[in-house]
Amino acid sequence: MKNMINIKDIDKKMIEIINELKPFKGKIYLVGGAIRDIIGGVKPDDYDILTDCSLEEIIRKLRHKHKIRTAHIENRVNPLIRLNIDNSLIVDLSFLREELKFNLISRDFTVNSLAINLNELIRMKETKIIDYFRGVEHATERTLFPTSNNSLNNDPLRILRAFRLKLYKNYSLSDTLLKDIDRFKESLSEVKGERIWMELEKILSHKNSYTVFSEIIRREILDSLIPEIAMMRTFSHNKPPAKTLLEHSLFSYMKIESFIEKDVNKIWPEPEYFSVPIMKLATFLHDIGKLYTKRFTGENEFHFYNHEIIGAKKASNIVKNKLSFSNVNVKYTNVLVANHMRPHLFTRIPKLTDHAIYRFIRDCDGHPEDVITVSIADALSTNSRITKLAYVAQQVNDYIKRNSKNEIVPLVDGNEIMSTLLLKPSKEVGEIKKDIIEQQTNGLINTKTEAIAYLKKKYGKTV
Repeated sequence: MKNMINIKDIDKKMIEIINELKPFKGKIYLVGGAIRDIIGGVKPDDYDILTDCSLEEIIRKLRHKHKIRTAHIENRVNPLIRLNIDNSLIVDLSFLREELKFNLISRDFTVNSLAINLNELIRMKETKIIDYFRGVEHATERTLFPTSNNSLNNDPLRILRAFRLKLYKNYSLSDTLLKDIDRFKESLSEVKGERIWMELEKILSHKNSYTVFSEIIRREILDSLIPEIAMMRTFSHNKPPAKTLLEHSLFSYMKIESFIEKDVNKIWPEPEYFSVPIMKLATFLHDIGKLYTKRFTGENEFHFYNHEIIGAKKASNIVKNKLSFSNVNVKYTNVLVANHMRPHLFTRIPKLTDHAIYRFIRDCDGHPEDVITVSIADALSTNSRITKLAYVAQQVNDYIKRNSKNEIVPLVDGNEIMSTLLLKPSKEVGEIKKDIIEQQTNGLINTKTEAIAYLKKKYGKTV
């Protein structure tokens, strides 16, 4: 069992930083996940330094030789200053307010409650790991235990962090930790949305996240945050192999992840997705509108009319109010859910017109690949063939290739529109310009004279 750290175990760039801290006479410790990773023979993603020295003076000292960007990270336990050093090293600085043991017991897991004395490491080139909670043993066994009985209660976000470590670092969750997760999971809804998404996004970014994400869902971790998940558990769904809407949503999540990893290049040689993590989340939420739109048309027959429209509103509210998405990401989520049925409907048409494709791309806010991928995952989740959806994708792709070489310039500009229709500057002028571009794209108007005639006819004003 490794209980010593040699300076050779530390990344060369970090050794350089450690050596620059020699002039500081206070207590300086390396703590947390870096030691955990070194024990496991893994290069740390970042380094946590805990010190009673002035953080401002340390930063000022490091700026003499390095380009440094700083960010203040507020959390419920250990506020810190994150340093991006020369775009190659992340170091988190925290102030040591009391004894080291008091700080370490406030940390999340025993494997992250380890420390080494950097003053001693610099002087002796080797130092013993400070371990009050059997963290070295747990790191060697790759098992997560909470550092204290109140670890998760102090910051419920640690629940998601545990699953992230399971996914990325191949740790198992101890029975003690699982019991605490059950005790405190409802408190996750009290955590700020941006912090929750910070952890969720890392989980969803992993190419093989399904196993861990599905465990999070099965253990009801997100139910207090997103009550619709609890509703989905018992909502009957007649799309085999799924028996419930939740099963269908998880199958769809599994299929989109597998498709992106293994088969996407069969549809698009070089896909340019806006955000894969958000696309996975939207896929999980794509049928949420069915909870509110089930209508019986016979004794055993029912439909979900406009479920994608209602679902888009519900999904947008979730990501905006519960996960603090930016307006851009809220709109992207809305687009994916609202349009996921369109490609399915297109499969009933032998060949799409340019006009139909144009409107689809426009309604997808420029993300048709993303929407079609969600539709493909939806189909695969019911073991359906995607040959027709692939043909829809091909037609959309061909249209984009034909029309992306040159940007289409409207035959009449804003001033000409305002002059023709006696309008003042407004959003309406922009919408009319989009209409003109659409008519040009579809070959319905080809000259300025035709454009002005179209304006007069449709909008009913003349000079």
